[in-house]
Amino acid sequence: MDDGKWRIGLTAMRELMRDQTGARIVLGGKLDGYVGTMPNVAEEALLAIKAKQPVFLVGGFGGCAVDIAETLGIAQRWAGLRNTWEGRKLFDGYAGNDLNNGLTSLMASRTDWGVRREPPACGDTTS
Repeated sequence: MDDGKWRIGLTAMRELMRDQTGARIVLGGKLDGYVGTMPNVAEEALLAIKAKQPVFLVGGFGGCAVDIAETLGIAQRWAGLRNTWEGRKLFDGYAGNDLNNGLTSLMASRTDWGVRREPPACGDTTS
């Protein structure tokens, strides 16, 4: 099957998924080697945003989720050089409020939600 048919098919599948769900959680996501019009989770997030469904970005693991958060202005841009991915500019007209998830921009950009930076010591029962 050629790339054009794959793209059409994947978009149709994601539209059906959007129509059958009430929210989208975006976690990680590869930035290259994807098949479709843009990275998989990016297209799913964009379709959900356009449909005004709640979208929750989990960018702490990096990948496409953090790129989307950066583009929406709810995460600081990474200082290192990274290639952009096809379709990223389609998020330019949106902001954190467009995620429709009930979180304010301040809440969405918090990094101190009690996440442990180091694993507990052997035998530590305080966590």
